Parts: sequence; structure tokens; C-alpha cells
Amino acid sequence: MSEGSRLIGCAMVAALALAAALAAPPPGGAAGVAGAARPGAATPGKPAKGELPSTKRPGPTHGEQTTQGVVQAVSASAVVLKQLDGSTVRVPVSAKTRVLVDGKTALLGHVKPGFVAIARWKDDKPTHELQALSPQAAASVAVVQSVLADAVVVTAAGGATVTIRANAKTRVFLGGQPAKLRDLEPGFTLVSPVNYANGGKPVRELRFLRPS
Repeated sequence: MSEGSRLIGCAMVAALALAAALAAPPPGGAAGVAGAARPGAATPGKPAKGELPSTKRPGPTHGEQTTQGVVQAVSASAVVLKQLDGSTVRVPVSAKTRVLVDGKTALLGHVKPGFVAIARWKDDKPTHELQALSPQAAASVAVVQSVLADAVVVTAAGGATVTIRANAKTRVFLGGQPAKLRDLEPGFTLVSPVNYANGGKPVRELRFLRPS
């Protein structure tokens, strides 16, 4: 992955973290799903104060689609996301959808309004995987820059470059599954809280997500 792609990914993560921190649960809860847009259809909304108007056009309702935003409502068949441009998207889900919350395998019911989520689906069929971050996790996410034999170099949400040490006792998870440092690649997202001021000591656990 190029340096430009990493910076774009880091900027998106930071923007979503900010959106999650500012987002409030919508009135009506899951009832908002019924009146939401069709899968992949964007509903124009007024830009937030200080936000530039969006020039993004509604995408097609068929073919592969990827979206990310702040969860507004959740039901057994759909998750409604508010994107950074203010538009809303209805992501189709089912009982077979794999759900990850803060890098851990979870149930759809664990995804709450105000969480940041990303999903990819095709031809209006339920997404195979929904990745979600709680506001607390979203505020501390980082993007992998490089991987060493005993460390991971990441760009934190604030833009600082940090080296996180690991050893044989460090538990590494990728997409909720046990993994090794060698399985990581630049552009992956670190979603587990890390104490960067631990004096360079190896951490106990690291959880990552692949870019969707």
C-alpha cells in the first residue's frame, strides 16, 4: 500500500472517530430502519456546521458497494449508517452476517447507535461482515505503517507515529481470529486500546482489522 493510501486511510479513521464522538443516538431507535433509504441509496442531508457540502452522488443499487459511517439504527435485517456527508445508507444484514465489535466477534445486538461501522455488500444481498467500533475504540484507532519482527509501527489518530513492542506472549488477533505479527500489512487498522506511554514494554494484546 502506498504512503498516500495510508494517509488517506488514517484521515478517514480520524474523521470517523470524530463523527462517532459527536454523534447522538437518533430518536426512535430501530424504528428508523423502516423509513431509511434502500441499500446503497444516499439521502441528501444538510451539512453539519463547518462541514463542506457533499458532491457525492447516490450510487447504484446493484454491484459491489462499500460504506462507512455512524450507526443510527439497528434491526435484524438492516443497519442504518450516517455517512460523513450527512447522507444515510441502509446496510442489509442477516443472521449469517459476521459481526466484529472493537475487533472481537460479537452479535448484531452489540452494535449500538453512535458506533462507527463499515460494511461491503453486493447486489443488495446481506453483507457477509460488519465491522463496528464503539466510540471509545474509534477515538483511539491507529493505522499500521510497517511491521517488524518484534514491533508494529502505527500512525495514531492524532497523526503521531508510534512503535508498539510485542513479544512471544503478545496475543495478536486479526479480524477476531488469532494471528501472528507476520500476518499484518500496512493499512490494517489497530482497534485495541494501547498504552503508548508504557516505557516501550511489550503489550499483552493487539487487535487488528483488514481494510474493507
